[in-house]
Amino acid sequence: MNKQIKKKAAKGRSDTNRRTAKSARDQQVHVFISYARDDYIIAKAIYDVLTDVNPERVNCFLDTAKIGIGDDWQRVLLERLDQAKWLVCIYTGEQSEFCGYEIGIFSARNKITLNRRTASTARIACLHDVTKLPEVFSPYRHVLVAPVENSEQNSGVANETELVQFLDEFYNSENLRSARDLNIQDQERRKNQIFAGAKQIAEAFRNARNKDAIEETFTQPRLELSIRSQDAPSLDSVPADAEVSADGVTLALFGLVLPQLAAATGRGALIKTTWGRIREVQAPTGKRILWMEKIDRDVCDAARGEALKSFEVTFQSGKNIYRPILARHTLHGDGSRTFYILLVETIPRKFLGHSVTSLLLAGLVQASRFRFAYLEEWDKYQHSRFGEEVRDADFLINCTQLRYDLERIEHEAAEYGLLDRKALVDAYGESRRAIAESFGETWEAEKGALLKQLPDPKGPMASRSETKNAILKFFKAMAIENARFIVATIDAYHEEILAQIKGEDGGLDFS
Repeated sequence: MNKQIKKKAAKGRSDTNRRTAKSARDQQVHVFISYARDDYIIAKAIYDVLTDVNPERVNCFLDTAKIGIGDDWQRVLLERLDQAKWLVCIYTGEQSEFCGYEIGIFSARNKITLNRRTASTARIACLHDVTKLPEVFSPYRHVLVAPVENSEQNSGVANETELVQFLDEFYNSENLRSARDLNIQDQERRKNQIFAGAKQIAEAFRNARNKDAIEETFTQPRLELSIRSQDAPSLDSVPADAEVSADGVTLALFGLVLPQLAAATGRGALIKTTWGRIREVQAPTGKRILWMEKIDRDVCDAARGEALKSFEVTFQSGKNIYRPILARHTLHGDGSRTFYILLVETIPRKFLGHSVTSLLLAGLVQASRFRFAYLEEWDKYQHSRFGEEVRDADFLINCTQLRYDLERIEHEAAEYGLLDRKALVDAYGESRRAIAESFGETWEAEKGALLKQLPDPKGPMASRSETKNAILKFFKAMAIENARFIVATIDAYHEEILAQIKGEDGGLDFS
């Protein structure tokens, strides 16, 4: 009788074990893996390791593997987050643009609050290999992935890494051990499996770092301009609080030296300031800064998805001339945008040889270019740009173009080495000194008067007739000065070159 009772009891325990094992197999453990695209190799390793311990029950989700072309990816993500029992996030310095969204959805579905006691026990884990994590991960489980050392005995202190502990807790919390584990209690085999999985994930983290930049050097000065507002496409200028990142050398081009410079370490370390701060330093009196206006236009055009339409502009810093170029525009998932602006230094155009003849030739080139652009076909130029038949909007654009042109003329003069006004005047000799001085003085005076009258594109246009009269007055005065200057330059250049050719001995000796 006792044997029959024992036999029935043993059979009952065996049936219970089978039902328990079957129930465990039927209970799926869905794991949602959140990762940045560059970290796919890590995500795939986690996918393989978590699935391998019990493929019948563990169901990991990777969007690249489970979302097909043409699928409604937002619907799929929501469905998978609804099913998920675990959310495993990967962070190597750049998180997925959807990470915060996925944490929020998962927390809401599982009624997880941001109370640290509750959140720390939530089934949200961040696997990372950096020391500083974004705030979005702070309440949850952090798993630092450190190298897993080789060991003949895959146990002991050397293997008690955070990753090993996490995998062990994951398997235990979900009762993922197979029937063989339950019956045979093969603890050593399970430890070896966890150790191998941790090593595989750690190796994936290491391999993902192979594509990290070890050193980055920019061959041109550049700015990174960030606009956080999602209203960028409707803006007509860059907001004053838009963040600008640049190295100290680049910021020094604008006369901006920030206290943070002392704290910036590493080659090419970036310092943060704002677009408004650069404008304040460039224009303390509120005058117009043409290169910044150009970038304003280019940034707004790029944000609207339009072709860049602004004019070519240069600016001067010290003795160097730079051309700002909007080279790249990035739209981020949260609606913010980053614009990359190169500051390309122009090539000096100084002529080789004797300083006197070089200055005279440079002066002749600049004066001739002015004449060719405006004076040779003056009637055609003034009517097509500022005539009565020109629409107000086009008239305003042409005024802005004229302002850009005048500034570029001065920058080209600097490229030719004409910044030293005294050296230029001396090159003309005493007999023509007055003409050279008058040309420079008239240019400064007439240009200053004209710029005060030219309208601001962002403000109301003053009297159009007054603006046109100011333009005519400028060109009339400069036409007279330009003619005298060109004649004087040709004469001086002729005399200087002729004297060099004749030489003191009556000719050049090429023998």
